[in-house]
Amino acid sequence: NDYDKELFSISRVEDFTLKNNSYLFMARGANLLEDFKSLDANDVPAVVTIVDHQITQRSVDNRLYMYEGRNMNIAKDQQNTSYGEVRGMTFFGIFNFATGNVNTGAYSNQYAPGDSLANAGLFAKGSYVQGKHETNHDITINGFYSNFMNDTTKLNDVDYIDPTPEDSPFYMWSVGENLIEYNINLVASKYSTMGSVEQQFIDFTRPNTSFQIESFDISDIASGISLIDKNSIPRIAATENDANTKFGLAMEASNSGWLTTGKTNFYTSDPFMNGTTYYEGENSTVAPSMLFYLYHSKNITQEEDLGTVRITVKVITKISPIASEIDGLVININMSTALFQTTEYEAAMTPGDKYELVTSTATNITTKSKFSAYYGLYGPGNQYRTGYHRVLTSSYVLPVGTKITMLDFLQGNPEYYYHVITAADYATANSEFQVEGEASYPLSLFTKMGSRSNNSNYNDAAKNAIYYDGVNSSEEFIFIVDFGDTEINSDQFNNSLLIDMRDSSEESIIGVLGLQQGQMVYNLYYGRDSQIDATITPSANPLYIGYNDVFDTLINYQASNQSGVAIIDTQYFDNKMGVQIYLEKADGNIVSGTDLTGAYFLMDEERYYPDINGYTHIKLSDKVGNARKWIIFNTENAGLATGSYKFHFEIFASPDGIYYSSGEPDHRQVNINIINSTYGLDPQLNEDTVVFNATNNTKNLQFTIRYTSLLTNPNIRLEA
Repeated sequence: NDYDKELFSISRVEDFTLKNNSYLFMARGANLLEDFKSLDANDVPAVVTIVDHQITQRSVDNRLYMYEGRNMNIAKDQQNTSYGEVRGMTFFGIFNFATGNVNTGAYSNQYAPGDSLANAGLFAKGSYVQGKHETNHDITINGFYSNFMNDTTKLNDVDYIDPTPEDSPFYMWSVGENLIEYNINLVASKYSTMGSVEQQFIDFTRPNTSFQIESFDISDIASGISLIDKNSIPRIAATENDANTKFGLAMEASNSGWLTTGKTNFYTSDPFMNGTTYYEGENSTVAPSMLFYLYHSKNITQEEDLGTVRITVKVITKISPIASEIDGLVININMSTALFQTTEYEAAMTPGDKYELVTSTATNITTKSKFSAYYGLYGPGNQYRTGYHRVLTSSYVLPVGTKITMLDFLQGNPEYYYHVITAADYATANSEFQVEGEASYPLSLFTKMGSRSNNSNYNDAAKNAIYYDGVNSSEEFIFIVDFGDTEINSDQFNNSLLIDMRDSSEESIIGVLGLQQGQMVYNLYYGRDSQIDATITPSANPLYIGYNDVFDTLINYQASNQSGVAIIDTQYFDNKMGVQIYLEKADGNIVSGTDLTGAYFLMDEERYYPDINGYTHIKLSDKVGNARKWIIFNTENAGLATGSYKFHFEIFASPDGIYYSSGEPDHRQVNINIINSTYGLDPQLNEDTVVFNATNNTKNLQFTIRYTSLLTNPNIRLEA
């Protein structure tokens, strides 16, 4: 923080210095970079923070260079808790050391607009400047510009840097690229589950790593292929041409690695994408994964390459309240169609309750959790004969109390059925298991929800007549299996759940596709229910009024893992995570909202004020999970009295993440001494008077007491 107060208006590099050879400088010419070539690049910090400054344009020649891979934050305070303003327009470039010389590559000021950059040096790592995203921020007035090599002409395009993310309180102006590519293959066929894939991103295992979707490139999609809204794609298309040319594409946060629940849809016409564009990562080293779906109709008749589309992602790893490191990610999605002559059930399984096509994911859950299983059948002609019926086959005898919800999708609209395993069901299934090595559960056990009729159970014969439309046979089911009310008291591994079409003699006619049977396995773990466990560390104690205290809040949600495999507790799947904060005085009373006037909490640049009763509610995330949040207590205009306080943090899960009504929150207490220098006494005692003279019996102590107060006529009383 040793720098000239006119940092951004200087004309020569040597006019100022930064601590630790930070390698941040403004210059009126890239030639001045030569002054830095003798420095050791290993000493360069990852992030440089400039405190309480505005970048102000002084000259069109202003240039800001960062050592490649290093970044700069504009901050309003020493603790990096608030983003600083960016004013004026400045060139932003990168440099490194090549063969003993300073190399600015394509960012040299020798390149004018239109010059060839074909042989200009590029950099393996990018850099960014981060500052405040102001309301109505005009990036053509306040921001940065740079050199960009045109992909086609290889000529220099001098242009504004388009900052990201758009929906965040901060802006990142980035140059250079550090791209990692992943390739995903999605196949459209009569088996819809082949068009759904879970992709794990093993290169991004650092905690608090988030994905910001930046762009969607359709330049390499095959001619005539359209990506449209998935809700506009019927199970059976009206024409073969529609089935062969119209598809839907989406990506979704998986159960692993995210604090965001959301889905992004991609299109070949404007708008090219909608839905979630920012996926907040967990505070976990588990590699995050995303789910990708290629939606399509069943009656595809052509086998062809549909081309490739590309999703560009900015990967942001947060390391402090405002400091981040960034990488680039390109997801190449290769799409194609395939034809199959067989007619079998396709299948997929995933933790939690799902109500549409799912992607098979690892299903390792607690004994109080639930999972969803999808089954679909499509084939030419009438696949049914008299007596044909459906059963679920299980390698595990489902315990008493297991609740199963069945969705039967009839022409796209689901009918809901349910069944709870009874003691009689368990006895029958267990007897069968002893002989056959599996237990079967006929779909005729399931009762239609909301029905009061005695004939409301699933009827195979009636359904067979509906599933065959005169040309093709088509079925689609989802089963949600819930173990929440069971009494399982041990681990249960390698359990499978499949669907089977049988004839009147109980012989199997149509089963699950062989290559997908291995995906229909789940593991149950006993006594591994997740608990919310928080650790909260303040940055300042004592806290002086007028300053901030940053509470580093670590939330551990995942209860345990087995040999590195995360065990998922789905009891919190539909909940959001929040915190309730209140202050307690030394006398045990809660500090009221009136006494907290002028104080507020700040998280992710959003302010949260106490209620009148003194309680502050903050939604931490849209999903319960491992998280790290920096919650800032701002006292700039507060009038809290000097004293000892207990800060109470109650972390909880609830439908809205703001208030909780049931369940015990995780309660944490932090003791903080608050000193209000605007209301205080300053007693002073001369050192000569602290020694008593026993000879003359002088025992007087002379104090000088000064006070500070915002009151006009304070009432000060002295008691001996």
